[in-house]
Amino acid sequence: MRVDCHCDTVMLYEKYQSLACMPEAHIDYQRLREHLDLSFFAIWLDQEKCGKELSVEFQRVQDLLREDVSRQAGLDFLLWREQLDAPADKLILIAMEGAEPLGENWQENLKTYYEQGLRLVGPTWNYATRFAGSNLSGGGLTEQGRELVEHCNRMGILLDAAHISEEALDDMLACSRAPILDSHTVCAAVCDDWARSINDRQLIALAEKGGVAAITMVPQFLGGAGDLEQFCRHVEYAVSLIGSAHVAIGGDYDGADLVPELAGIQQLPNVYARLRQRGMAEADLQQVMGGSVASLLKQVLPKGLGD
Repeated sequence: MRVDCHCDTVMLYEKYQSLACMPEAHIDYQRLREHLDLSFFAIWLDQEKCGKELSVEFQRVQDLLREDVSRQAGLDFLLWREQLDAPADKLILIAMEGAEPLGENWQENLKTYYEQGLRLVGPTWNYATRFAGSNLSGGGLTEQGRELVEHCNRMGILLDAAHISEEALDDMLACSRAPILDSHTVCAAVCDDWARSINDRQLIALAEKGGVAAITMVPQFLGGAGDLEQFCRHVEYAVSLIGSAHVAIGGDYDGADLVPELAGIQQLPNVYARLRQRGMAEADLQQVMGGSVASLLKQVLPKGLGD
């Protein structure tokens, strides 16, 4: 299975009515059908721009995405773990990047968004929220954050550790009953110039919990040349430390400027080929390509209705 754990492509609804064909973007539905089996579509909202209307805006964007996908042949939303066994369609998982849109009535809104397809929640973006401290602010999970973890565990919503602080990740690992994803990160041991890099201690703790770290492709976060070779170094380091069953790819497509050899999911076959050429075993590569994420989701997502 070929999986990418993070893209910001839904932001392009500001410019396009449909994400079906956008050659200049990193992802569109046309290329998704060819190059991925599952893509995580994150909905991120500008808190300063939206103000108190974050919940309304999240609903609007989620509705746009759902309506758009409903018009596309061969695409469907990932809602239930059984869909991963023999998917007939290419799958999209709806994610919330930063839980501010849950608002004051967050339990009710979480239930509503879940019923409409939400299956991943990250408590923060770069700012602290009512739920957790961010990578920039510091601070652990709040009491409401712990309640959010419990609600997500019970409902079958995957938790995303991207953007939360080191303290908040420790808290999440301690209180979550389910494994966790870090949807777009890098290894601090390879490049520690970025506030969201994950250190060896927390990589090991994430893996011991059954979680997955997805390596991003953002040049300044990768360090060095920020190119394919540097990306491979991060992936290889993570595999050597915690095993390929806990490593994946989270490109941050359409959320950052990537070097040409990484800019777009059409480059993924070359990424896989380069990891092979550098000596990665085929079994490990299959995990990194997406097997690790499929296994994680089969543990966390709810069972289909009627099962």
